[in-house]
Amino acid sequence: MQRLLLISGFAMLLLCSAFVGGESCTVKTNGVYTTPHHSDSTLTRYLRFYDDGTAVAVDSDMPFKRVMQWFNREHEDIAMGKYKLKKCKLKFELKNSGWEFLFEGTVKGDKLQLTKINTAKPDQSIKLNYTFKPTS
Repeated sequence: MQRLLLISGFAMLLLCSAFVGGESCTVKTNGVYTTPHHSDSTLTRYLRFYDDGTAVAVDSDMPFKRVMQWFNREHEDIAMGKYKLKKCKLKFELKNSGWEFLFEGTVKGDKLQLTKINTAKPDQSIKLNYTFKPTS
């Protein structure tokens, strides 16, 4: 009987941790992730993800509500690419006419911990912590 309870308890623990772990590693698509710009306090960095694997990014000094009026994959000056999420590891490369960067990191709940790597100068990288803000 004790052995059966121990096995049942262990199984419940595994199921609960799998559910919580899977839930915390989801890239949210009903809003944007934001972080302050590392070298310009007037700018905010924005990331948006779509269910089809598209990722877009922009830096802006406009208020959040104003940015949300135009920040989508149809806008011309948006950096765009495809993201891959495997377990809690997130990876994507974004390009626009002026630059190309690789992002690698982790997803945990409403947070992204990413390293942004300049593909032209791989020794130039910065660590960024994004927080999710829902838009709908």
